[in-house]
Amino acid sequence: MPVVQSENHIINHDGFGLLEVTGEDAKSFLQSQLTSDISTLVSGESQYSSWCNPQGRIISTFIIHSRDTGFIFMMPSRLIEGFKRKLSMYILRSKVKIDILDSSTRIIGICGKTLLTRANQYICQNDKVSDAILMPVPGIPLARAILIATSEIEQAICSHFSDINKAPNDTYWQYLDINSGIVWVNDKTTEKLLPQDIGLEKFDALSFSKGCFPGQEIIARLHYRGKEKYGLYRGVIADTRYSPVPGDRLYLPADDNNIGMIVSVVKLDNKYHCLASLNHNFHQPPSFSIEKKWDVNISFSEV
Repeated sequence: MPVVQSENHIINHDGFGLLEVTGEDAKSFLQSQLTSDISTLVSGESQYSSWCNPQGRIISTFIIHSRDTGFIFMMPSRLIEGFKRKLSMYILRSKVKIDILDSSTRIIGICGKTLLTRANQYICQNDKVSDAILMPVPGIPLARAILIATSEIEQAICSHFSDINKAPNDTYWQYLDINSGIVWVNDKTTEKLLPQDIGLEKFDALSFSKGCFPGQEIIARLHYRGKEKYGLYRGVIADTRYSPVPGDRLYLPADDNNIGMIVSVVKLDNKYHCLASLNHNFHQPPSFSIEKKWDVNISFSEV
């Protein structure tokens, strides 16, 4: 049985951090840096997006949320310091400020249509928690959002939903990300993947018409010349004797050429569920070799 029995549940996102970008030029600055088109993003709306190096490789994926005072980024906490340092190098004379929000700001995952409706109503009708932010999470199969709030507001909201399941960990949430095709680039995969390698265009997280951004020329050239070699695939590994991790390379048996990389993985119901960036020309073999160390059966389907 799944870790979480009900679709309506709450979890703590301890592995993620928050970064805030503010200032008079914040929107135009980010429009020139991110792979998605944020020009039409209005206060209260969110996007799945990424930021690339000049070679077109993804430094980080994230959800960006627009509000009246600027933009909030949610991304894996291990990347956030480096992300801020590198992004700050591009500010130059722009009126932009980048800050990392401290641990007093909580990140809570809310899953399920019924619970999201209740959360929206509670936040809108209660002045004490009106500063909380609900960031919708893209994809399927379930309605999900990220609640961003101070510790005090988080406690008030969670107390209000005391009848709702509190998941013991984010295992099931990771499974939903994988099922939706959402890839969180982490410290093992940063600057190794092109946006097309993980299907960002399917979420409108990659725009080919917005204009320049770091790596745009390389990314666009591959797209318009039809030379995109890799795509995102969803797989299941029933053999749990070994523990695959993001960044593991995949090989065909008795072949020295790797055909792709595992980019997300979670163990649930005694199986490993994963996302992998694979060469489009591969043919489903009886088994794959992971890092040339062990052979496992993986059933892949394109996301």
